[in-house]
Order: sequence, then C-alpha cells, then structure tokens
Amino acid sequence: MSLAKLKSQLCQGVERYCDVCFRGTQFKGRQNPPNVFRTANTCAPRPIAFIFDKPNDNTKYKKSKLVPITIYDDRAGVDPHLARAPSHLTLILLCRQLGLIPNDSDSLESPYIYVTNAVKCDVCAVTGRTGRVKVNDEQADRCRGLFLEHELVEVGARAVMFFGVNAQQYTIGRSTPLWSIERQCIGSQDYWSMRVPHTSPTPFNTHGARGRNYNAPFWKLCRQAGIEI
Repeated sequence: MSLAKLKSQLCQGVERYCDVCFRGTQFKGRQNPPNVFRTANTCAPRPIAFIFDKPNDNTKYKKSKLVPITIYDDRAGVDPHLARAPSHLTLILLCRQLGLIPNDSDSLESPYIYVTNAVKCDVCAVTGRTGRVKVNDEQADRCRGLFLEHELVEVGARAVMFFGVNAQQYTIGRSTPLWSIERQCIGSQDYWSMRVPHTSPTPFNTHGARGRNYNAPFWKLCRQAGIEI
C-alpha cells in the first residue's frame, strides 16, 4: 500500500481522519486529527527509519488549516505563532553531525532516513489524556498494524532507530538496552534495530553527550544492515 494511500486513510483534514481507537469511547470528542508521515521524495528507498513515540502537540492544531499535521515539518515557517520545537532543532543538529543532511541545511529531507511516529494520535483512547503521556498498549498495537508496519515496507527500510523507550515499546512491546543492536521482526519484516536517546534536550545532552554518543553506534548499525552513506 502506497504512503499516499496510507496518509489518506490516516488523516484528510479536521473532519476526516482515522478514529478506530476512539469509536464508542467516552473520549471520542477529545481526539485530535492524527499526525501524518512524510511523503516527499518517497519514490526512492529510505534505508533507515527514525521512529519517535507519538506527537504531543496535536491539540494546538485541532481546527488549524495546518491539518493534516506532518512529522517534524517546520510549521513555524507557516504560522508566526509557532516556534520550532527543541527536539526538532536537536534532530537537525544530529542529522548534520551524522552526514545525513548538509551542514547548512535546516531540512530533514534526506535520501537516507525516513522520520515517523510509532503512534499517530496524541490522545490516549482509554484515559483521554494528551500531551507527554503514554497511550495504552491496545491503541499502540492497532496503530502500528494499521500504519507503521506498512510505512516501513513501503520506504524499504532495513534498519530502525527508536528515539526513546516509548517509541520502542509502542513498536515491539518492550525496551532493549540503550545503543544495543539486534534483529527485530516488525509486522512481517525483519529489521536491524537500536534504541537511542530521544532528541529532547535533556536526554540528547546527557545520555547523548550533545550528539557525540550517537556516532559510533549509528555507524555500527549501518554496517550491520549493509547500509552505505
């Protein structure tokens, strides 16, 4: 299934979007339009998938003209009320450092990486809570089966990097030691995988040593997956 078709199934606008997890629940009215994944230049394979946990800002855009919301796209350039998120800034810094984008680039468009979220909604269908909260396991499992598994196949990913514990738990139901590389089945495909610190400033600067600690594990993952950059 193409990314364009998956994107259409996930979110077409403020009135038409996936609500499978919220049907018949008391929190249906709290759901916000889900994030959609990046679709630009996807005719060529993207060998490495950067997987984050879930959005935590959809509430701000529930009735915005910026819906469908795209992952890490710079909406600050469209809406003067928005600032670029700190985790966005550090992800750009990391991609520059790893040679995935030019040193003078502020864009995450790269022939090597595909950026997405494991879960597309920022509201838990069981608790109704939103923001920096964890969604329930059933919601995560359903979202992965409906979207993430197909995304990884469509972009031809061979390796995945989970940014943070929740991203990994939403995808495979458990967490592995930081920087540990293993072969992991996601859906019907196997991928070389690794969990790394989230690009939020605190984990990026502490566990990630301002990006320096990502270098050697990243290149080791690439070698394991047979990826040349």
